[in-house]
Amino acid sequence: MKGDSILKALGSGKKNLEELRSELNLEERELKKELKNLAKNGSIEKDNDIYKLKVKKTENKKNFTKGKIFVPNQKLIVSDSGKKNYLPLVLLAFIVILGFYLRIYHIDYPSIGYHNNKDVHYLTEARNFAREGFFKYGFFVPIVGYVSLDVDPSGAHGDTFPTTPILVAIAFMLFGMQLWIARLIGILFVVGTIPLIYIITKKLFWREDLALVSALLTAVLPILVFFSHNVDVINPGIFFMVLSAYFYITWRESNKGSELILASLSLTIATLTKYPFFFIVIPMLLTFPYKRLFEWRKHISVYMISLLILSSFPIWVLYSNSLQKEFGRQDLVSSKSINLYIFFQDTWWATQKSYVKDSFTIAGIAMAFLSIPLLFFSYYKRRDIGSKFLLSYVLGSIIYVVVVADRLNGHSYYYYVVAPLIVMLVAYFIIQIGDFFKRLKVEGREIGYINLIPVIIILALLSTPLKDSIDRQFNTQFYGLDVAGEYLKEHKKPGEQLMHSTHQAFGVVWHSDMKSVKGIPDTVEDMKSVEETRNASWIFMYNWDFGTKMKNEKLWSYIKNNYGLKQFGFIQTSQGVEPLYLLLQKEGTFDDSKLNTLLAGKPINYKDYELTMGKVRFSYINL
Repeated sequence: MKGDSILKALGSGKKNLEELRSELNLEERELKKELKNLAKNGSIEKDNDIYKLKVKKTENKKNFTKGKIFVPNQKLIVSDSGKKNYLPLVLLAFIVILGFYLRIYHIDYPSIGYHNNKDVHYLTEARNFAREGFFKYGFFVPIVGYVSLDVDPSGAHGDTFPTTPILVAIAFMLFGMQLWIARLIGILFVVGTIPLIYIITKKLFWREDLALVSALLTAVLPILVFFSHNVDVINPGIFFMVLSAYFYITWRESNKGSELILASLSLTIATLTKYPFFFIVIPMLLTFPYKRLFEWRKHISVYMISLLILSSFPIWVLYSNSLQKEFGRQDLVSSKSINLYIFFQDTWWATQKSYVKDSFTIAGIAMAFLSIPLLFFSYYKRRDIGSKFLLSYVLGSIIYVVVVADRLNGHSYYYYVVAPLIVMLVAYFIIQIGDFFKRLKVEGREIGYINLIPVIIILALLSTPLKDSIDRQFNTQFYGLDVAGEYLKEHKKPGEQLMHSTHQAFGVVWHSDMKSVKGIPDTVEDMKSVEETRNASWIFMYNWDFGTKMKNEKLWSYIKNNYGLKQFGFIQTSQGVEPLYLLLQKEGTFDDSKLNTLLAGKPINYKDYELTMGKVRFSYINL
């Protein structure tokens, strides 16, 4: 009987309509009719689109048999619920281990890589917290290691709550100032996001295969692999954002006040850590069970506590903005950051194509977009919470991109906020392809496990672009920042500061352990001012500044007549010598037109840097 088949299928746990239809190979209309009859006679229960057996409790222990479920008006159904299937947990464990393995690559590597500017920003904040305490300039006021000419020279500033610098500073105080310990903290947060994505996906769709594929994609997604390796607030930020979604979805199912409070707490930590993570509230609001608000008297204390926790976000914003003004900086939160005209610029779209390729791969983002109409169709037919939540997340992401479009013009890591959505969309598309193949039959019979074939093929095809994207980011390195830094660390005098090229040359600040002026001045007057007021007596000039500074005749003449060359960094190629940087100290002079004569006969030192495809030899000469 069809009713018995349905009850046997539900004996192994809760299932939604699509799972039952696929497992029993029944037409949807016929299945709905049978489910309606079973619900009427009390055999099953329905919660939204989830069906489960209605268990009849009995006081007679003699009549109770482990693994058997007693169903009213039905025969005894033998269930496999007593035999727990550990295979998904084993697979999840392997996925988590894979995610950890991918992220510990170069865990103790010098800070010379892609976006080392943000890496050094939070590393120097952590180092200063560890040395000077957490409250020198106020309540958890961070102190960065480099400052612009027009702001307070201390480096103190208002910012988002310094979650990462605080945790790294504590680790520094316990284990010493090691790069590996600083990076391990961010890695653990993002690796912890992998099982969270698995649980959330399973709760939304009640599908083990979809949850496992989502977890796997989270483990190997290029943006989450590379940037989890950097010391940045986005790593705890994404963990707490996803954790808030987990507690929200759990509260939506159970209506337990403690889970709503935990959702509010997680959302608040995520938002304080990096403001853009607040956008996860959009799918929450669009799937919120507003009928519960009519029972507000029962839950008034829970709602008040949750709102009180969330209120710490605007309080911190006001506090941070006041600090910004105190230390001569602009407000952190401003409507000026919204720039709609940027969408009409070809350069912006070209940049986003590059970022998307590095972060998600082109194939991945294409599958994510293709899954959106599939979700619309699913929601139209079933009104299921999983489809509704992801579609709401899509809408929230569109709003998010509009708001942060200007910041996305130079920072690919702003896509962290939508990374969980992308992995779930891609996983949904892959599993839907598998479900389509599952309908194929030979002589009226289903082909066992045929749905796994397209899933495996698609994942295999994705592996190459995923690896290429990860490698491309790890292989973006700016050689010599650590070498110059170590030279400065050894030869600097107490209180001396450094002027350095910006862009991707910030690694020298960490490795030199010096206070730094952000950028080399453009005028002689500004340079003299920096020398006098900041005691800046070193210049680190990377190759992207060669064209602008050397063409500035007055400035370059002043530098040559007042600074001596202390270190020259370069790469030897088949075309000859490729200069990378000049390290200059305010003593003596040098003539760049006679650089070859100056360097002739000096011993050449080497350092090999590791890329995924091999090693690159960097050369430098000390004078």
